[in-house]
Amino acid sequence: MKTFNTLRVIFTLIGLGMLAGAFFSFQSTSTFLETATAKPGVVTDLIYSRSSDSGTYYPVVRFEDEQGRSVEFQSSSGSNPASYARG
Repeated sequence: MKTFNTLRVIFTLIGLGMLAGAFFSFQSTSTFLETATAKPGVVTDLIYSRSSDSGTYYPVVRFEDEQGRSVEFQSSSGSNPASYARG
């Protein structure tokens, strides 16, 4: 019976910790979306990354920022087949 109560407390604390983490993650994403601006971009390349059992295509995107500077980045999310095409 004592072990059951200890496990209940441990799992309750873990659940509360995960709930707090989800709340802060939501707040961070919400704040980002409120301040972010949308810009048109162009897929300049598709980077193929192979793991032991599959491969994934990651788009490289170029756009101009608020000051007119060209910014290029590789997306952290990819797919197979590729979700985007060059151009």
